[in-house]
Amino acid sequence: MTRSRQHRVSASQILLAKRLLETFLQEKNRRREEQFARLLSKNPDLVFYFISSNRAYTTGQTICLDPSYQNYYLNETAVKKAMERIGMHFDENIIMSTGLFMVSRGLTLHEALHVLKSDWKTPIPVDVAMHPHLVKAYRQFSNILEDSFIENYGMAEFPGMRPYLAFFHLMGRMNYQIPMVGLEEAVKKAADQSKLRGIARDKFYEVFRKVPLIDEVWESEWKSSVEEKSQAEDDGGRESKLKLAQYLCLEKLTYLFVERFASYKIFDSQKLLRTWIAEEIAFELEPAEILDNKKEREVKIASLIETLSEEMGISPVEDTLSRFIAMRPSIERFVRTDHAGVRTVLMNEIFTYLRDLIPEEYETEKDRLERLAELEREGQLIDKEGLEDLLESIKAGDVNPENYSIRLITGEGVSEQAPELDEVLRELSSLGVEVTTEANQRTLFMKPDVEISHLFSKGMHENVPLKIVTMVPDLRARDGYRHAVSKHRRQLNKYTDAFRHLFEVERKSPIDRQLIGSTLDSRRLASMDRKYWKKDLHCMKAEDISLTVLVDLSGSMSSVMNEVIDSLIILYETCNRSDIPLAIFGHESSYDFGISEHNFALEGVTVIYKITGFGIKNDHLCLLDIESGGSNRDGHALIYCRDWISRFRDDERKNLLLTINDGLPAADGYYGEPAERDVRYQVEKIKQMGVEVLSVYLGEMTDEQRKSFGAMYPDYVEVKEMDRLIPTILEGIFQMM
Repeated sequence: MTRSRQHRVSASQILLAKRLLETFLQEKNRRREEQFARLLSKNPDLVFYFISSNRAYTTGQTICLDPSYQNYYLNETAVKKAMERIGMHFDENIIMSTGLFMVSRGLTLHEALHVLKSDWKTPIPVDVAMHPHLVKAYRQFSNILEDSFIENYGMAEFPGMRPYLAFFHLMGRMNYQIPMVGLEEAVKKAADQSKLRGIARDKFYEVFRKVPLIDEVWESEWKSSVEEKSQAEDDGGRESKLKLAQYLCLEKLTYLFVERFASYKIFDSQKLLRTWIAEEIAFELEPAEILDNKKEREVKIASLIETLSEEMGISPVEDTLSRFIAMRPSIERFVRTDHAGVRTVLMNEIFTYLRDLIPEEYETEKDRLERLAELEREGQLIDKEGLEDLLESIKAGDVNPENYSIRLITGEGVSEQAPELDEVLRELSSLGVEVTTEANQRTLFMKPDVEISHLFSKGMHENVPLKIVTMVPDLRARDGYRHAVSKHRRQLNKYTDAFRHLFEVERKSPIDRQLIGSTLDSRRLASMDRKYWKKDLHCMKAEDISLTVLVDLSGSMSSVMNEVIDSLIILYETCNRSDIPLAIFGHESSYDFGISEHNFALEGVTVIYKITGFGIKNDHLCLLDIESGGSNRDGHALIYCRDWISRFRDDERKNLLLTINDGLPAADGYYGEPAERDVRYQVEKIKQMGVEVLSVYLGEMTDEQRKSFGAMYPDYVEVKEMDRLIPTILEGIFQMM
């Protein structure tokens, strides 16, 4: 990109900037920004600091930022241009003051949004955490996506913050397009004019000397490490340099893709993307060879890429492009997903396309052995002999097995390890040591089982095929699911205790026994052993109940889907702890012409998602993978549920069906009074089987909607506030029982 103009810094501007910065850093301004950040982040204990290290960051409890970040405020030409672009009024006489305030406010908004929405306990996958170079890249890449997510959320929730965030992003580009020149000379001249000497002069220089940004430091370290490896290993070093160039290219490409304050033509076609990727890879590998002349540059880049393709046996441009195309859907979903657990799952998925490109820090054999020894001393690494020593200590009673957990990292599972190690692990597990194994990588990419059926397509649904998708858990979602459970642990304990209180028959307190199903036996009132109560044989136990849930996954549910996912996780865990069988289905109606040669056309396809409760190990992880889209053909989904319950129900249990909806039935050719009559008919058919049906309506209904919905589902509850969703669901289950 050619730079059309420059901004020359003068000594007088430096002297003015020094006074302005000292004034801006006063306590009253710090308190103003602190109060603003507390209000936005909803954290009254948040502490705000001004710093001078060219950084802006938050720990969740504190925000630290440098208002003179990258010396943006000194570039008056860029500040004017950015203010014009965002359409905000500014005074020509106080451009630097305006720049200081806008940079400070933009950074404050950004960090306060992190405090408000970011997940401070996001776990890093174990197989990543074991390698420092992967941890560094994982955090850097996830930070790019998380920054985009919180800013998208902020601008949607608070439209007034858009100009401030846009200003900061524009200044990053403007500072490159309109670079400052003569800064060092101006600072030196200003120091001379102020007659500064010694320490005072050094401090004056420090105000305008900016340390490199973190990502620049990491990039420099990686390149230096790869260069060392290249000198030590000719072939491996060359390959590492190319992979690092691909990774840095993907990182920059992702940043441009998720930015919301500019549109880039490179995303308009794959041809433009290929050209951009080729230029970036060439620049990373041979920056000195990239010429200003466009034609000569294109020839040079084409020659370099062709040489690399021949040497490596793979086209780096095509490989990089295919990785980005594979990552793109997950990136798009990440930046618009408000559920922290889902974002963790998506980041883990994105990282699978990056991790093999990230170079390890170069280290000699001696360095490697010293690092392994240090890890072992810290208890983070243990070999077979160490496991045998642990086994002997447990057998001798010297240590408590519950204080130890072992995680075996392997690509193909325990069974493919040495038999002796397998035997030691089994024995440790039998003694109470928690032993877990990373899953075989083949299971991470299993495809869902899809079945097409016309058995349930009758009446109003005669031309509508049913697509039944049995979801398969993605084991990479385990960390995200654990986090979601830990976030709601207090609620889980509360609801589990409520179930236990409801179903437990043996109670010490006579009053409790009366409440949960014992009755007073009048013939025993004179008994000397004070046994006044007799057991009510009709009292229900937890194991006598079976619960089926049908969730509307139509597009209108997108605004509440995160709360629904959280509620389903709590419901699953509560039922699991209370030994209540639970099956969860989702449904939507959409078009899918790929399922047959025939065009099912106008009415589309009803899709049933079998989410959890169908005998697949770890299927609870599928709860983090549900999405909303399409429309809702409720009657068709109820027909399938009725058939499933009739085939798999246990007549000794009381069967309950819970539906979660946010509106009336609406699909192509299926809406209004006919659709409502169909739903009412299907609900009655289910109730005739002895199944209790409760519907949960999400949102606030009008009187007319309430009348229509009540006609379809005689037993329903209306949830106006989403934080009441799970309590309402559980209270409804109690009432049905």
